[in-house]
Amino acid sequence: MEESESGRPDVGASKGWAKLWAAANLHGVECAAVAEYVTLRYRIGQCEAARIFPAVDAHLADGCMECHKAVDDIEAFLRSEPPR
Repeated sequence: MEESESGRPDVGASKGWAKLWAAANLHGVECAAVAEYVTLRYRIGQCEAARIFPAVDAHLADGCMECHKAVDDIEAFLRSEPPR
């Protein structure tokens, strides 16, 4: 994914990424950390994602619905990408 002039990923038509970046701070959890956590979880598994991002894992385990909505959007985006 290319970066925009702001240094953030160019979200283009991706609604999931756009929603995530629009939320500057998801309840004390950095939005970029949520995106990276979900991407790692999708690509290499829950255990590794939790090891690398324990605060995000704990936050999601607490049941934050807003963050879970962002997770759903990111996972949908990742499923729509062609395999690497």
